[in-house]
Amino acid sequence: MNAVGNTDHDSRLTHVFGRKQDNARGEVADQMRPDSADDENIAALLDDASVKVELEESWGSVVTRRKFMIGRRTAIWVLALVNIIILAAFLKVAVIDRFVRPTVEAQKDEQRYQSLFETAQIAMAEGKYPEAINAFARASTHPLLKEQAQAGELQAQRMAEVDLLYRDANKAWENQDYAEANNLFNQIEVKVPGYRDVPQRLEQWQEMQSLFVLYEEGEDAYQRQDWEEVIPPFERLRSMDSSFLTAQVTSHLYDAYVKSAELLLQSEDAQVLKTRVAEERVRRAVLLRPDDPDAEREARVVRTYVSGLNALSQGDLNSAMQAFVSIYDVLPRYLGGLIAEQLFRVYLALGDQKLATSERLDAIDFYGKASQLPVADSTEARLRLEAVAAGPPPTPTVTPTPTPLPTPKPDIVPGAGGEPEDPPLKLFKGWIAFISTRDNETGLYVMRPDGSGQRRVRKDDIELYYQMRERERWSPSGTTRVYAEGPKGKANDVNIFVFREDLPQGWDRRFQYTDWGALEYDPVWSPDNKWIAFVSNISGNDEIWIMTSEGMDHKQLTHNTWEWDKHPSFSPDSTKIVFWTNREGGNNQIWVMDVDGNNQFNLSNNEFEDQEPVWIK
Repeated sequence: MNAVGNTDHDSRLTHVFGRKQDNARGEVADQMRPDSADDENIAALLDDASVKVELEESWGSVVTRRKFMIGRRTAIWVLALVNIIILAAFLKVAVIDRFVRPTVEAQKDEQRYQSLFETAQIAMAEGKYPEAINAFARASTHPLLKEQAQAGELQAQRMAEVDLLYRDANKAWENQDYAEANNLFNQIEVKVPGYRDVPQRLEQWQEMQSLFVLYEEGEDAYQRQDWEEVIPPFERLRSMDSSFLTAQVTSHLYDAYVKSAELLLQSEDAQVLKTRVAEERVRRAVLLRPDDPDAEREARVVRTYVSGLNALSQGDLNSAMQAFVSIYDVLPRYLGGLIAEQLFRVYLALGDQKLATSERLDAIDFYGKASQLPVADSTEARLRLEAVAAGPPPTPTVTPTPTPLPTPKPDIVPGAGGEPEDPPLKLFKGWIAFISTRDNETGLYVMRPDGSGQRRVRKDDIELYYQMRERERWSPSGTTRVYAEGPKGKANDVNIFVFREDLPQGWDRRFQYTDWGALEYDPVWSPDNKWIAFVSNISGNDEIWIMTSEGMDHKQLTHNTWEWDKHPSFSPDSTKIVFWTNREGGNNQIWVMDVDGNNQFNLSNNEFEDQEPVWIK
């Protein structure tokens, strides 16, 4: 083979085996075949190239198609996967809507109705029955709660009716229509036994029967105008329950206090004890109506009248005249005209005094005033006036000492039959003096510190008795006085004060020991100068209290339910306190106790009214 041929040959081989042009492979092999027919190697290569050309021609489209199919398959799988996901999501939503959501909604609905049911139960427990009825009614629309809710609704309706009855009963009670209130409370107890405080109200009603008995007793006496008999049942009723028929009891007791005081002052034997009782009655009347100007005026008039009687008993005619004139100018018919009679006697006595000292004109003036008064018989004044005006002053035909109708002498009488052997009070030092109604009369009595030896003492010693009482208000040194005083216009606010007589004028000598907004009174000083005993109603009743002489360490010694303890008095050695109380059946009795409140017991221990004890020192 020549060089040129070799070159072509090599070039063709390169095309064949280098695969530079796949489509030319067959043509090149065909061209080379004649030239290389004798070359076995070339022939083999040509055959191999031909085979490759045929294979490529046969499989070329297959390979190309395979490449394309691989891309499409991936896309199909992706699309299928997406569809599966979408389908799964759709199925999930369908399952939730079909099965899950109704279950959840049912559970929520049940919870809502259950909450309604619980709300109804809470309202029921709190007594909000209309709210409970509404909530039970709404809850009963749920099938699972229907039976329970309907039962609750019925119960709530029943309790609403009972609650309405309860409100009506309380309203009737507040209006003091106790019979109607008791009727309604009984209905409630039948419907719902033990409802709220109904059992206690019914029990209270039973206890109130005793109050009704006292009320009827007082009302009966009131209708008879037996004023003395009105006071005890009404006083006890108020001490047991001050809210019981308040308006009626207060009004009628006030009338009884005032009327009985006037009767005491009008009586022909209106002596010291009775005037003191009258003053106390009027004071209590003012306490019933602390803001009533009429009550305060009545008290002021009584105090003025009693001061006139006291002045008259001491021979102070001018002071007596001033007291009686101040009353007469405002109330000329006071005490049924007794004030005019009293003033008439005072004018006559003053005229006699002036006539005795040759003060003729003044005597004429007094006799003239007496003759003008609207008394039952003014003849005596006119005769004296005519006699004095006619000529020289005659000698008075009557004693110059006035004889007032209510003689202000102690209401104490001798022993039975008027025996004069009643001993004087001063002989009983260390004993206890007191006032008693035994022997059907009010008198001054004494007894030993153990309660023995009770007996009457001389009636004329009543003033000495009150002097002893007044002396107990002074300290042992006699330099300091303890007393009770209240601000003007506040009858329910009386406090304990002390006054130092030993301090120079201009210094602060008045010291307040209590300021409790209550009544503190009857203060007394202990002989050892350590204690001051007094009475206070700060705890609800009149009770005995004690404090140091400096006004410190206040301590309540007696404790009662409704009864009262009053008028303390120390023993000479300051270890005991005697007082009077109505704690046993409402009957006033003399009791004694240790200075610390221990060992309290009844000294007088009888059926009479014993009170106002003073330990004689």
